[in-house]
Amino acid sequence: MTEKTKLYNSTKTIFDKKTLYAIKSIFLGAKVHDAAALCERNDQSMRNQFLLFCKNTNRTKFEEIAVQAVNDGWNNPPVKYFRDYINDFFSKDEITTDFISEYFDDVGDVINYYASCIAEASNQLRIARARHAAMTKAMNLNFN
Repeated sequence: MTEKTKLYNSTKTIFDKKTLYAIKSIFLGAKVHDAAALCERNDQSMRNQFLLFCKNTNRTKFEEIAVQAVNDGWNNPPVKYFRDYINDFFSKDEITTDFISEYFDDVGDVINYYASCIAEASNQLRIARARHAAMTKAMNLNFN
């Protein structure tokens, strides 16, 4: 099994690292739409993965929540119904220490990306200034 995939508990379903990070984010309050971007999924796919994870990880709790959702008029349980039961799906370490570490890794990646973008923009600005200075001098020489 590669580092990118993990057989989560005994679910028989493989969730990659980014999807698990997104699922944890949803449990911790992120919108499905925003979490979907974390693992490059569309909203419906992310919601399906979240529900599949919950169902496979703790079927009993999933079914209790699903029954409550139906009683409240929903066809499928909204993700917000699961948030109060986060400890039924993840250990405390997985949702705190491990998640914080994953978050800092993610933030580090974003910072590195922006740093490289700023470096590239700075380089492009230097090129533009050099071209502008050369063009200005060429125009002055040509018309004077």
